[in-house]
Amino acid sequence: DFIVNAVVSTPDYLLYSCGRNAGCYEIHTQQKIWEYQAGGSVDRMIPGLHVQDTIAIAWGHTGYTGISLHTGRVLYEKEMPCVSINGRSPCFFIVRGDGKLSVVHQKSGNEIRQLSVNSHTDRSGFSYSCKPGVSGNSLFLFGEYNAYCYNIDVITK
Repeated sequence: DFIVNAVVSTPDYLLYSCGRNAGCYEIHTQQKIWEYQAGGSVDRMIPGLHVQDTIAIAWGHTGYTGISLHTGRVLYEKEMPCVSINGRSPCFFIVRGDGKLSVVHQKSGNEIRQLSVNSHTDRSGFSYSCKPGVSGNSLFLFGEYNAYCYNIDVITK
């Protein structure tokens, strides 16, 4: 028995995270395809998963890991205080523990851009409690007092 932190499904796969582990089952055969275990301390817990195209992104409070959806091969492991993730190909967006937003390229895992809010209007930065919203070509975020909307094509260049 174990407690599942997150579950994400695609038409072919069911992914889960539990503690420092993440795994993937093929839905039609009900066979486990892969399992990933984060090394290190309890700080490497994986409370979240995000699937984008052929990449599963397992994320926690100290970083994120890109994993091939089909093979389980680790594509990259990066340190960054992650609070929430969402995305649209070819990038994903991380609300960080310091209240900033990182725009990350999904294939390389490298940060392309970092955004922050005006400290006079939203002292704490982007809200920890809201997952970045993606709709069409727009990215929606919230601060302490304000809502923000960014054009995804502009911030991913």
